[in-house]
Amino acid sequence: MSIDIEQVAKLDWEKKWTVPFTFLLCSYVVEEYYPFCLKKWGITYRHAFLAVNDNRATCYLRISETERIGKYLDAQISPNFSLLETWGTELHEQMKNLDVVLGQDAKNVLDTDTLFMAEKTLGTFITSYIQINRSGNHLGKDADPRILSRLDELRLFSEPAYGNMDVFFRRIVKCIAEREKVDEVLLQRLASPELRMYVKEKTLPDLAVLQARLPTCGLYMQDGKICVVDERIVKRFGKAVEEKYLSVTDELAGQTASAGVARGRVRVVMDPSRIDHFEEGDILVAEATRPDYVPLMKKAAAIITDSGGMLSHAAVVSREMKKPCVVGLQVATRVFKDGDLVEVDATRGIVKKI
Repeated sequence: MSIDIEQVAKLDWEKKWTVPFTFLLCSYVVEEYYPFCLKKWGITYRHAFLAVNDNRATCYLRISETERIGKYLDAQISPNFSLLETWGTELHEQMKNLDVVLGQDAKNVLDTDTLFMAEKTLGTFITSYIQINRSGNHLGKDADPRILSRLDELRLFSEPAYGNMDVFFRRIVKCIAEREKVDEVLLQRLASPELRMYVKEKTLPDLAVLQARLPTCGLYMQDGKICVVDERIVKRFGKAVEEKYLSVTDELAGQTASAGVARGRVRVVMDPSRIDHFEEGDILVAEATRPDYVPLMKKAAAIITDSGGMLSHAAVVSREMKKPCVVGLQVATRVFKDGDLVEVDATRGIVKKI
């Protein structure tokens, strides 16, 4: 599949999630969005763009497709709390199935039938996860008041799944690297079809092809078909998307995840393990948060993120901590700099320099 980056970049993209996971795992996730969601709901994500730089992967999804799925899911549970409980039971069951797959010896997965079953389990889990993670943004006014708190519980319950999947794929990569005497860092840049090809034919892509994907590469998915793209296309795409959100003002609008107002100095945190000092009352600015951000979130006066929705990690934990939080600002990590004094009006979903 070829890609016309100029046309693709014009679509209604938004930064949806950012994670420190391998390109291999993320290629599976964006590839499996299409067939598994379509089978379950009759609607799906037809497009996704994945950008990987070093060990950080960012997924962009189309706003219209995310809204369509979110509205569809919320329309199901808004009048029917018992359906959400059914989804919860389903999620628990899929987590058990996933744990069985992820607990396998990596060598056993390097078999066509076993890999196929693992892929099916991952795809089935992803749809159960999306049912929870993409809900809560479009609930009706008369929605059962218990829904959001129950969604929070289910979201936190399933939080470890993707990290565990990443560990699983890293073990597979390490196994292949030892077998083929190849640098495993290179093999982390395999895409899902290339892993299938290796399992089927014991053939790897030319190592120069994998080397060219370091440190930056990407992947474009359309209707379940994926193609790997180079650094030039990734940068062109990222610049085009950012330009849609950057403005001459010092004010950004996002989605209220936890209401409240706070003022403080900005600390932009891309990697919490590399932050040596974070003041009590600082405003935490991140592309997205994960469990390793929690100690900083406890100190922060407010949390703002580029990506995420009502069930993102930042949103759920902020509500738990009762701290102002605005998510989905898209370019907060670009607009705000360390030391900027800002006001976070999370009740209105507005963040501005003061």
